[in-house]
Amino acid sequence: PQLTEKLDYMNLGQHYFKYEGKYLSIYSQLSSEMLEIYCNTVVEALNTGYFKIFAHPDIFNWGYPFWDDECVNVTKRIIEAAINNNVILEINANGIRNCEKSYRYITLPNSENKKKEIHSWAYPNIEFFKLCAETNVLVMVNDDAHDPMHIHDDETLKAYELAEKLGLNLVNNATINNVLNYIIGFLIGVVVFFTLEYIINEAKIKKLKIYFLDTGLCSYLA
Repeated sequence: PQLTEKLDYMNLGQHYFKYEGKYLSIYSQLSSEMLEIYCNTVVEALNTGYFKIFAHPDIFNWGYPFWDDECVNVTKRIIEAAINNNVILEINANGIRNCEKSYRYITLPNSENKKKEIHSWAYPNIEFFKLCAETNVLVMVNDDAHDPMHIHDDETLKAYELAEKLGLNLVNNATINNVLNYIIGFLIGVVVFFTLEYIINEAKIKKLKIYFLDTGLCSYLA
């Protein structure tokens, strides 16, 4: 609670969870039991109301590289908790970098081999975000740049392609509108500033006296 008062917002990134008295990395090989514990930990954290963004919510498919009923259940519970607590789910572009580098792709039901296609990474997981697309849960794309060269790189563009392909409810649209409103407001301020400067300069040339009144700007001949 003290941190929420000092910070603008907090992100949740569930890299570890407690299993049999020890903290286990989400990058470990996971069983269905571990997957459920991960989900319970995440839902409990989201329900605190402390977090605004949940980073790589689908990262569990790194250590559990299958898509089955367990994954569907976990995904639906995470989406529900995110909606109830107004939390944004992240499409993590660094996941694309990691998966393509390490050959981490999901295995779909009735498939013996990993499905290596565009948008079939372990995370961001297209199956996870297909379920997001069926709801109004908020989603954002993030570079998660661990290197300056990762900022808005090809992998980030692939993440946006995934979001566009699925028609996800991106918060980026609202952000763009806010930026445009800021720019418009700024331009109006600039116009007003230079207009006033022009009037004042003209007043000096014509020996006019300027009075700034509560009702506006007035001038009269000296």
